[in-house]
Amino acid sequence: MTTVFPIKDVERAVTLRDGSTAVIRTVRSEDAASLSRALKKTSQQDIRTRFFTFVKEFEPAMLIRATNVDPACELALVATNGDDPEDIWAGGRLFLEPDGHRAEYAAMVRSDRQKVGLGRAIMDALIDYGRQGGLTEIWGMVMSENRGMLDLARRLGFEISLDESDATIRIVRKDLSL
Repeated sequence: MTTVFPIKDVERAVTLRDGSTAVIRTVRSEDAASLSRALKKTSQQDIRTRFFTFVKEFEPAMLIRATNVDPACELALVATNGDDPEDIWAGGRLFLEPDGHRAEYAAMVRSDRQKVGLGRAIMDALIDYGRQGGLTEIWGMVMSENRGMLDLARRLGFEISLDESDATIRIVRKDLSL
C-alpha cells in the first residue's frame, strides 16, 4: 500500500517563544519568490548544514521544484510570519520512500528566526502529518556539526547513529508507530 499524504492544504498557527505567531502551511507554487528572499536571509553556514554544500545562489529551477510538490509522494511545509504571509521563516519536507511506509525529512529555519521554536514547530507538523499519512518512520541525514538539529532530534525522540559511509553525517530516525 502506498502512502499518500492525506491533507493537501494544511494550516496551523503557532505562538513562538518570542511572542510572535508563525503560520505553518503547505507550500504553494506562488511561494518561489518568497522562498528566494528567505534563503537570502539565511547564512551560508546554515545553508551548508542543510544542503551539505555551499550554495551561492539558488537557481530558478530549484525554487520552482521546491514549490511544486506531488502530494502523492511529498509533503512540503513553510512557516510564515503570522503578520506577513509572504515572509517565509522556515520550511520542512517529507520525501516518501518507494515502500510507502518511510519518508526522509529535511528542515531549515532562517538564520534570523532561530532559537524561537520554529524548528520544533516544523518538525512537530512533519511528524503529525507523517503519522496521518500512515508512515511508520521518518529519518534524516544531519551534519554532525549541526548541534541544533541533533539536539532537537534527540528531544523529539529520534534515534541517532553514525553514517557508516561518512563520519561527518549522523542518521536520525523516529518510529512513528509508537
